[in-house]
Amino acid sequence: MSTGPRGTPTLLFTDIEGSTKLLEHLGSIYASVLLHHRNLLQRIFEEHGGAVVGSEGDSLFVVFEKASTAIAAAIEGQRALTSESWPQGARLRVRMGIHSGEADLVDGNYVGMAVHIAARISAAAHGGQILFSEVTARLAGNPPAADLGWHRLKDVGEVHLLQAQATGLESEFPPPRTLSATANNLPASVDSFVGRTIELAELKTKVTTHRMVTLTGPGGSGKTRLALEVGALVLPDFPNGVWLVALAALSEPDRLVEWIAEVVTVSDPTGDGLGTALTAWLQPWHLLLILDNCEHLVDRVASACEQLLAACPTLHLLATSREYIGIRGEHAMAVPPLAIPEDPALAPLSDAVSLFVERAAAAAPNWDAKGADPSTLVEVCRRLDGLPLAIELAASRLRTISLSELANRLDDRFPFLGRGERTLEAVVKWSYDLLNEDEKVLFSRLSVFPHRFTLTMCEEVTSVEPLPSSAVGELLYRLTEKSLVSIAEAAGETRYQMLETLRRYASVQLEARGESERMAESLLDWAMKGVAHLESVMRTPAQDDALLKATREAITYRHAMAWALEHGSITDALRVAAAVPLSHDRRERRAEVVALIGRAESMSAPLSPMTLGHAWAAAGNLAYEEGQFAESLAANHRAAEAFESAGDMRLAGWTKRTAWSMRASLPFATLTMRWVWATRCGPPR
Repeated sequence: MSTGPRGTPTLLFTDIEGSTKLLEHLGSIYASVLLHHRNLLQRIFEEHGGAVVGSEGDSLFVVFEKASTAIAAAIEGQRALTSESWPQGARLRVRMGIHSGEADLVDGNYVGMAVHIAARISAAAHGGQILFSEVTARLAGNPPAADLGWHRLKDVGEVHLLQAQATGLESEFPPPRTLSATANNLPASVDSFVGRTIELAELKTKVTTHRMVTLTGPGGSGKTRLALEVGALVLPDFPNGVWLVALAALSEPDRLVEWIAEVVTVSDPTGDGLGTALTAWLQPWHLLLILDNCEHLVDRVASACEQLLAACPTLHLLATSREYIGIRGEHAMAVPPLAIPEDPALAPLSDAVSLFVERAAAAAPNWDAKGADPSTLVEVCRRLDGLPLAIELAASRLRTISLSELANRLDDRFPFLGRGERTLEAVVKWSYDLLNEDEKVLFSRLSVFPHRFTLTMCEEVTSVEPLPSSAVGELLYRLTEKSLVSIAEAAGETRYQMLETLRRYASVQLEARGESERMAESLLDWAMKGVAHLESVMRTPAQDDALLKATREAITYRHAMAWALEHGSITDALRVAAAVPLSHDRRERRAEVVALIGRAESMSAPLSPMTLGHAWAAAGNLAYEEGQFAESLAANHRAAEAFESAGDMRLAGWTKRTAWSMRASLPFATLTMRWVWATRCGPPR
């Protein structure tokens, strides 16, 4: 990559119009033609003092010190392309866009709004056309040009465009491909669209090839913004326009047709009914309707969509909803939270972190993004579930507090992340208010799960009056359909989870219902049933499978154990710690078990011998795996005594055998300990 001028350069973007069709036409020689075109333009641009700083696919990014030389180079480039004899009668039509403005050179790459404007101007041009901004025209001394007026460009707003005029250049072109050229009512962007490259490409394909597409996802996930972005992208594909019908404020389902008709300015002059008039008006047109926020009108939207699609063969619909519309021909696409890396070193590649940094820079100009701790950035975005709305609201807070202070306040996110009507709580409340009573009950009860859970776990823990176990499965399905619960596959098993933002809101509702203690006790009951099973299969062929299953639920077991400790159930907490692999750190686990044994033994009520036996057996096993053989021998000795006291000779014999097998591992200094063991317990049975 070459290094171009600094300061206020003039930026030129080029790319081939219809490159896919050109590839189909040229076949195997396309690559050589592409290279020849690139070399031809690069030579001309460099002769005019330009520096090629980017070349990807069939495009070039060139930087000039002067606006006049950039325009002159573009004109000569177009003339050369026209006069060149291309193989197989091919005709290369290259569009070019030029803009002048401040841009920073960072690690060999130019960044800044001027770069985005230049790229958008190029995208608006047609093959063989040179467009440049009024800023560039003034700097170049107002060269001969056709004034095309003001045009709205995606993400960058209104720009005054001119078309270069010179001998040897085409002069007649369709209107520039801008938001102003095709009939639409899409709102102008007030900030840039960040990330979602894959989703954007996938949705663009779906919208142009399928007649009914629905974006689903939880509130705040960015469905509306993604729909608007793709609406702007597909404007050239819909000659009769792209029309946004915002439904959030529509509270009367029967007024849906009236709402759509008002957007596309259709009336009922014949008196046959507004629905008939709307259908008749839409029937010949090739256009896209974006129905935004349909979740509170799903049944009415479904009926209207079915009727319109059946009667209007070139009509396309794009809906955003927190649940599927549920009609034939519907192609659903989930909008997931923004990606967050596990490794903080990958923070610059994260869409979530990029969005946070960009919005923070806009809201808090004094905030230093370069000095921000990547680990804290990643942690903030993770705790906000990668939800764009939550990230944007949090980023705006950096005007008054530091990043670390922001991270510390996210436990109380709902009152903290709010501004006027645009609050995180309002978005979640909208979804909650659409639920029926049984759905609200289950939604609130699911907050008891700190991590992923299975349907069986859900039935065992939440099926307390008024919800019977038989109803829980259907209710969970409905919450999943409404984007309040998500699905993840793990080890061939369907598992469910809630975003932390939704879980915290559900927890508030659970508290308001007076069921927090009840659900925590139910979760502890579930945990103790699991522990009892683990204890019963210890040192049997079923042990490994049981431990593997328990390990998958370790976070939930630890959550239940913490509640038990807070409420004085030391014995229950000890049994969980001894039976379940709660962490991968053996030293930490052993220390926790031994500490809990000490706390339990200090209670007035004595521990049951079986509980004590399992606890010391766990401590002994962990010590052995650490290579702490003397400690393991002592712990197993205590376990054997406890099991014998309980009358369980099978487990007593197992712990004796475990200790006896360590003889080869023990250093000479522990022979006396082995002798004491043999004297008191006898040889293993």
